[in-house]
Amino acid sequence: DLNISKRKQTTAALQDRERFIQQVTDATPCIIYIYDFIDNVNIYVNDQSSTILGYTPAEIQQLGAEFLPAIMHTDDLVNLAAVYQQFTTLQEGEVIETEYRMRHKNGEWRWFLSRNLVFLRNADGLPQQILGTAQDISDRKQAEAVQMQLIASLQESEQRFRCLLDQARDGIFLINSDGWFVEVNQRACQDLGYTYQELVTLGLWDLDPTWFQERFTELFSQQQALNADDT
Repeated sequence: DLNISKRKQTTAALQDRERFIQQVTDATPCIIYIYDFIDNVNIYVNDQSSTILGYTPAEIQQLGAEFLPAIMHTDDLVNLAAVYQQFTTLQEGEVIETEYRMRHKNGEWRWFLSRNLVFLRNADGLPQQILGTAQDISDRKQAEAVQMQLIASLQESEQRFRCLLDQARDGIFLINSDGWFVEVNQRACQDLGYTYQELVTLGLWDLDPTWFQERFTELFSQQQALNADDT
């Protein structure tokens, strides 16, 4: 009777532990999975897959080895073999991060960041299963794309501005509030006998001894005050 009671207590403790782990994994705001290299299937996926990808854990396991080829972007799918190869030299506790695209059940492409480590090794010490998390980073990727587009637009505008400056017949100088040259055109360089790189390191006083930095700063401040009064 004592042994039966201990077995019941052990079973109850294991069930409580499994329930706790399940609650933690289901509450985690990313997909948690265990992937088996031998069968090429996810043997475990938490319920977040339903929210993030639109596929229930049961649907993912039903698709089996066809799951990744069915929903991963072809450009990322071809890199999987190289990613898997990295696990053969991965030390215990080391993590591999990968970014890739997967198609949501509604047809929308989503970007993911996965962090994976070796969960189980075979008798030869080679990885058999990996434990990983997949975080939806689509919003971050979209923000990066917008930023890159903005940078490209600014660079294009700068090139157009540079072209207009260099086509001007007169010398053009842009001076900051401290009296230093920050931009000049080719005509200005030709007229003064300096290269572009030389001119943008000089101040107004380097070309006209009647000017000095303190005088320029004072006059600039006075002009700003007058402009403020006018408004």
